This record gives sequence, structure tokens and C-alpha cells, in this order.
Amino acid sequence: MSLRPLTRFVVTSEPCVLCRSRQLLSPARYPPQSHPPHLRHDRRNATSYQWRRNYAQQVRGSWKEVRDEIDSKRRKGFYQLMEMQGLISLKMQDAEDVYQAFVTNQSIMDSKDLILWLAETYKVPLRTLTYLAVITHRIPEAVDKTGRAPPSQHKPVGKEMLLGCCEAGDLLATLHILGAVLNSESLEAGRELATSFNEAELSACLKMAGELADKGHPAALVVRGLFLEQEGKVSQARGLYEAAMEPREDLYHSEDGKLEAAKLIIPTVPPWIPLATLLMQSGDASSREQAKKVLERGALEEDDPLAYYHLASFEGKQSADWLTYMTKAAGSGYAEAMYELGIFYQKAGDWRGSNNGLNPSILADTRLAKALNWLQEWRRKGPDDLAVEWFEAAATRGHKPAMAELVKIYETGGNVDKVVELSEELAKTPTSKQELKKWSMLTRNASQRLSSARLEAKMKGKR
Repeated sequence: MSLRPLTRFVVTSEPCVLCRSRQLLSPARYPPQSHPPHLRHDRRNATSYQWRRNYAQQVRGSWKEVRDEIDSKRRKGFYQLMEMQGLISLKMQDAEDVYQAFVTNQSIMDSKDLILWLAETYKVPLRTLTYLAVITHRIPEAVDKTGRAPPSQHKPVGKEMLLGCCEAGDLLATLHILGAVLNSESLEAGRELATSFNEAELSACLKMAGELADKGHPAALVVRGLFLEQEGKVSQARGLYEAAMEPREDLYHSEDGKLEAAKLIIPTVPPWIPLATLLMQSGDASSREQAKKVLERGALEEDDPLAYYHLASFEGKQSADWLTYMTKAAGSGYAEAMYELGIFYQKAGDWRGSNNGLNPSILADTRLAKALNWLQEWRRKGPDDLAVEWFEAAATRGHKPAMAELVKIYETGGNVDKVVELSEELAKTPTSKQELKKWSMLTRNASQRLSSARLEAKMKGKR
């Protein structure tokens, strides 16, 4: 047998696996070879060849250019997503052009004049530019783990665009900014936006709200009244709330026909809520009756979930009207109403007597008994199961008292996995200051007993 094929295999110019893997080793221990791979066994023919290490290429351009490139991709993708969801009437490229025009001219024009110029140049209403500003401010920022790239400019630019729309007289821009201030303790997005404005800028927004209120805009009247109430000018605030109760048009209907776009704006409270609150603070029976009529207007005529929730407080908790109003509020997604319904159905259960699983006291109101007739015919533990469903619905919206009730229920049922899962969620610190004040004790207690719940789940898994 000839050795020629074997010789040809040994002296082939292709590097072996070992040699090819050397470039992946640490250069401190294994410096790059100074000769080409096909001559690696013959140093006499060595040249000044240097290995090319593509895995260690330096970043081209400055870190600012890297940030700009990343932001451009994220911005265009976010604009396109908003367009697909019907939250803005501008095409993605048109929105990008408006953004670039604002950034380019920001240093030579003030925000108000620039917004008016953009509205005229691109033939779009101010409200569309307000939506674009809100969307731009909400673009998620790419995390830079190296800490070398500058921060994204989306939030500063979005804030300046929003301020320009407000100063140009757009109602929704004004409501969004001042709504963020009023909801800074209850909404994370509100706190983030509110803290980006300085005192002079907020004063300009309040001045614009006053001008819009003078023109009779109901939402502007309410916002102005809320700030007056904070200043202790209760009588003036009440007058503005009463003026806002007059019949009104839908303020959130945009010129481009995109009703969905109103979801972008931080909501302002309707006038019947602060007005009813002021009336109830008076304490006398006449004011309380007036407050009820105001809430009936908001609930029965305007179908406002929050009005239904507050209207239920005028009824007994074991009455048909209370159940109707609270169910209306809960069905519209109000978490506190869901929790109240969970408590109601939990107390409605009666496992010691008959009554088809219902507490006899619930059946005292004939209208309520008739309303719950379907529940009696459903199944034995219907009320308890329904309570769990409402607690779970509230818990998915971050309602911690509902989570605490579910923990008790699952502990009784021996479902340790659910206990651990809910306890972990319950132990998380609330995102808003308002929730932190209300639920700090629940969070602390859940944190203390979480380790024992995990241990119990672990021991049960070993059985």
C-alpha cells in the first residue's frame, strides 16, 4: 500500500482542530501566531502574518453613535407598533420625520413655535402631535450594561414636545401633564412624567388650564378645581366642579377619528367624584343627599364605574342595589370593587345550615334573594367559588388585600404551591406611594412568612 495518500493528509494546508481552537484561548497565555496556519510546522518560512480575531473587534464609532443607532431602531419599531394598534394616525415614517424635525430645530426655536410649525408643515392637528409626544416619552429604553453609552433622548424630547403642545393650547396635552402631577402618588407613569417638569413649566401648564377652563372645557374646570382644592380654596373648587357638571361633549374624541388614542392620556377624574366628595365632607343629611344625586348622575346617566362604586356606599351591603352597583364597577375593571364582591360572596356562604349554601341573613332582602336565585341553583359551594374568582380577578390587577384573602383560602385547602406563589407576589413592594401607605403591613407580613411557606412546599414535594 502506498504512503502517498497518508503523506498528503499529514501535510495538508488545512489547520487541525487544535490549531483552529487556539484563537479562542486567552491572548495573555497564548499570543497570536506570527506565521500563517498552513506553514505552522515550518518556522523557516514564517512571515509577518497575524491571526485575525473577529471575536475581539472594537466598537466602531463613538458611544453616542451607538446609542443613536439603537434608539433609531427602537423608535421606529415602537412607532410602527402604535400605528398597527390604531393609537396614532401617523405612518411610521411620517412620525419619524416629525421627530427628526423637532430634534433638528429644537435649539433654534422654542417648543411652542416649533410645534405650531410642525402642525402646519406636516398638516396634522395638535392633538396628533400630543399623541406622538406621549408615545415618544413611553419608548422603552435599551439598558446599557457597560455604562458607557449616553442615556436615551426619547423621554427628554417627548417631554419637550408635550410641553410645546400644552403651550400651543392643546387640551389633552394640558390634561396629560397636570393629570400626571395629580396622580403622581398612585401611578408610576404619572410620577415619572411629573418629576421631569420644573416649577416654571408646571406654572405655565396651570395657566393654560385656567385659560381653557375660562372657555368652558369641563375637564379643564375639574383639573383647575383640584389644584384649587389643594390650595385650600374649597368654595372656588366646588363652583368649578358644578360648572363642569353641565352637559358636555366627548373631550377625548380625536380629530383623526382614533378613539383608542385616548388610552394614551392619563385620565382625569370626572366632576361628580370630587363634587360628591366635597358634599359628603359637609356631614349634614342635605349635603349627603345631594352627593347621592350627583353620583347617580355619573353612574346611571354617564355609566361611570367609579361613580357606581361610590354610589354603592349609600346602600346596605346586603341589599340588591349595593350588589348591582358594585358588580357594575367590578365588571368595568375596578379592582377595589372586585375585592368587595369577593368579601360579599365569601360572607354569603353558609356551610352549617341549609339554604342551598347561602347565609340566611342574605335572604332577608327579597330582591337580593331573587337576584341570587341562580347562585342557589348552581352548586353547593357556589358563593365560595365565586368569591375566589373575584379575589383572583382583583389580584391579577395588583390588589394586595385580595392576594392576602387568597393566601388564607389556599392555606385552608392545603395548596402550598399557590400559597408560595401568591406570598411572593404579596411580598413585593408596591410601585406607588399611595399603595405603599395602604398595604405596607400586608407586604411586611408576607415577607416574614414567605420562608416558612417555601419550606412547607419543599417538604411536601419530598413526600
